[in-house]
Amino acid sequence: MSRPDESNADIGTAIAGMFIFAAIVELLRTIGTLLAIAFLAFLGYMVYIGVLYAYKGVCMLVEYATRKRRLARNAAWLRERLMQDVLKGRLIIDSNIWMNEKYDAFFVVLEQVLVDTGRKIELYGPQFDEICNIKHRTNFNSAKGRRSRLALSRIEHFQKRRILSIRPIRIDRNRFAYADPLILRLLVCAPKNNMPTCLITDDRELRIRAREICRRARSAEPTLFEVHDLLPHCRLFVEALSEGVVPQ
Repeated sequence: MSRPDESNADIGTAIAGMFIFAAIVELLRTIGTLLAIAFLAFLGYMVYIGVLYAYKGVCMLVEYATRKRRLARNAAWLRERLMQDVLKGRLIIDSNIWMNEKYDAFFVVLEQVLVDTGRKIELYGPQFDEICNIKHRTNFNSAKGRRSRLALSRIEHFQKRRILSIRPIRIDRNRFAYADPLILRLLVCAPKNNMPTCLITDDRELRIRAREICRRARSAEPTLFEVHDLLPHCRLFVEALSEGVVPQ
């Protein structure tokens, strides 16, 4: 027979084991509960992230569609404006416009509209010679030298695309060419030939002379156009071209 002390020890050990087992079970249950809570929290977070990204995606699609509509409306408005105010008759683009480094967007728009409508503009020989004279008389690295070469590059590009012609053209350049008097004579004579004329220039003095001379000659005032007013619309038009909103 076992001793009473040994029996009591066995009972105590069994009870202690039961308590330890119960504690382990409770611990595992608590860990399971915490893991379940953590999983549900993680699942909720993932759902939130998914909904958030889906919302952002929808917003981006709506914004993109809205932007495309805005670009398309701007392009249509700009085309209409150019057709009504600029290309309705004879177009004279002053040398300072051809030479302006900030007007790339305007020339992109003008080129696109001319190509789309099958129209062509004219550059007058004295004006071409005037730009050539600036190129020959200025230092290669000077601001005027760079701008004159830019103008010639734009003119050649338009010529290659068959949307610009130069007339009259000389075999050799006129070293004393000055275009303003010719431009003013063209503006005065245009109404007599039933030729609406638009002059695009940044030269305020030339605009003042043009208005006054036409008034004194009792000729209809020409459309005097300033590019910088339309530059924001021109830049949007270029964006529309690059994004395929306006076909090239």
